[in-house]
Amino acid sequence: MSTQMVIALCFFIFSILVLPASLALLPGNEPVIRKYIRISTVLFITGTLLVLVITTVKPAVPLTFVWLSEVFVFAIYAASSGMIIYFVKKFAAGASPAANQNTDRILQNPENINQTPEKPKSEQ
Repeated sequence: MSTQMVIALCFFIFSILVLPASLALLPGNEPVIRKYIRISTVLFITGTLLVLVITTVKPAVPLTFVWLSEVFVFAIYAASSGMIIYFVKKFAAGASPAANQNTDRILQNPENINQTPEKPKSEQ
């Protein structure tokens, strides 16, 4: 077994172990994060599997290619998982609306803040 094959196999095993670890460490109250991290982790596994298949089919692949491939696959996984967590936390559904989403009636008279906004005449 060549060094390239050992490296690709180690990264493949690592990627498979990341799936249960990521699901165990993520909070259960965020189903959106869990879903997208699971999808991202499956893509990470397929990326490492691709490198493993390439090193199996062509054992003469340069060692630099294997290292760069594995590092970039992991970097893409880490960046996409980080972005998923960042965007879901920042733009979570049910967050308080921005100030510019208040109706003119509420902005003109702050006493109406607890009332429901009026529908525009075009929608009535």
